[in-house]
Amino acid sequence: MTYHVLDRLLYLYIDEKNDAQTISNKLQIEISEVERVIKLYENSEHKRNTPPILQK
Repeated sequence: MTYHVLDRLLYLYIDEKNDAQTISNKLQIEISEVERVIKLYENSEHKRNTPPILQK
């Protein structure tokens, strides 16, 4: 998968709120590839959120 396709896939999933089947149809790629990227994205959610700063 090229970066261009990956970027488009993430845009359709995150910004446009499309489901895996719709993305697969729009980009003409296998649904298993779309689901794999979505799983990787969702499993790395903790990396995008900063933990709260605790004050003493």
